[in-house]
Amino acid sequence: MFEAIVKIGLKEGISDPEGATTMKSLHLLG
Repeated sequence: MFEAIVKIGLKEGISDPEGATTMKSLHLLG
């Protein structure tokens, strides 16, 4: 389930710089 969220986040991050930043933060926390 978490992987699906990550994939969606990465997909959105491509067109959303803030989304990419959020994914980086989640990656560091995870």
